[in-house]
Amino acid sequence: AQLAEDPPELLAKVPALKLQDMPRAGVSIPTEVTTLAHGARVIAHPLITNGVAYIDVGFPLQGRVKAEQLPMLPLFAAALKEMGTKKRDYVALDQQIGIHTGGLGSSVSIQPRFRSDEPMAFLYFSGKAMVGQVPQLLSLIQEMALDASFESQQRFLQLVLEAKAGSEESLVTAGHSVVGARLRARFTGPAGWASERMAGLNGYFALCELAKQVETDWPSTQATLFALQQSIIHANDLVITSTCDPSSQSEVQSALRSFVDALPSSPPAIAEAWGERLPVENEAILVPTQVNYVGKGTNLFTEAGYDYNGSAAVVTGYLGKTHIWNAVRVSGGAYGAFCSFDPFTGAFTQLSYRDPNLSNTVKAYDGSAEYLRNVQLTEDDLHKAIVATIGEVDSYQLPDAKGRTATKRYLHGITDEYRQQRRDEILGTTVKDFRTLADAIETAQAKGIVSVVAGDQSVQEAQAEFGFKAFSPLSAA
Repeated sequence: AQLAEDPPELLAKVPALKLQDMPRAGVSIPTEVTTLAHGARVIAHPLITNGVAYIDVGFPLQGRVKAEQLPMLPLFAAALKEMGTKKRDYVALDQQIGIHTGGLGSSVSIQPRFRSDEPMAFLYFSGKAMVGQVPQLLSLIQEMALDASFESQQRFLQLVLEAKAGSEESLVTAGHSVVGARLRARFTGPAGWASERMAGLNGYFALCELAKQVETDWPSTQATLFALQQSIIHANDLVITSTCDPSSQSEVQSALRSFVDALPSSPPAIAEAWGERLPVENEAILVPTQVNYVGKGTNLFTEAGYDYNGSAAVVTGYLGKTHIWNAVRVSGGAYGAFCSFDPFTGAFTQLSYRDPNLSNTVKAYDGSAEYLRNVQLTEDDLHKAIVATIGEVDSYQLPDAKGRTATKRYLHGITDEYRQQRRDEILGTTVKDFRTLADAIETAQAKGIVSVVAGDQSVQEAQAEFGFKAFSPLSAA
């Protein structure tokens, strides 16, 4: 009954956008780039923000952070705010942020770079303030970056233990995220590996060791924090995103120029590139759970020679909403099912959430190519799939999100012409594109990897079929 389709006469009564309603041209976000001292760049986006300035200050990480330091990065970013500075403790710092800004935080981002094996990795300070208070916002960023206090052993231990507890919880309640990270670490190049090493399962293992080190050898931990500060916090090649009203651009630009001039500028020592990989093998991550998180991944570029086409977004979106959803979620009883294809790296992954099955779910994944090859699409089905994809491409964004999106496009080298080409391919998707991607998926999935977070019994029952390398990460705690 769950798989029964609604009668066409009822579906026809549901209001829906038509293909002809879709705008043929994509929307361009204004972008102006200014180069300051030491190669720092301000990527400005003049948009209507009603007097608010959104600022993202990005310090490059690639070539400045060693592979063994990656797990420390999220804690380093948190410590810049949560441990206070030499001028004030973290409570007083938070009060100053509340007085002068609409919010200020620090985070780490590591992503694949378009058409490159080199990751796009930054330590970000992200904040917003009224234009007249931008100097105070930048002063607080400067204070956090240059004058962070790494003195309190107990405060840092608290940050480590909170991060460790969060990782342990995600293993049991969000295993699909863990599995997804493990698959990307195998199929998205150095960026995927570095992200998993920083915040995935390998990051968790490092947190377990770090918790012990903080208690037994605090000076060594401090030395690592100071080393990261000295290697990362430099004006060299700084990337700043500025989104504000057009009339405020010059005022904000002047404040940013003064901020860059106040930063140290000696070039840091170059660390080795992040080039490791996880072993290409089926794996089972054992946790105390009655449900499973089942993933399978491959790479359509390297394993099938697929040349990316915008129609792939339509096809994979349709696949996830029909075959994967129906087979894994509706019939299989999982709480969720997902399918994604990374146009930058070619990684193709399928995941399930709180899944009572394991082997049957993988069989559903392996049936994706046959489904796409044989599915009978009406013109209306195809148009709905295209409209849904355009809806994702044109999803609504607030000004700060628009600015960040445009900056990422600039850093990736994605031009409006390239985006229009992909948009045209989406709008021109045909049934033939479904068959073409089906062939690529079939070829690549024969070399795919299965990764699961599951209970011991489920893994034992599937061991003969998949030959899992099984291990229990919680024993490292």
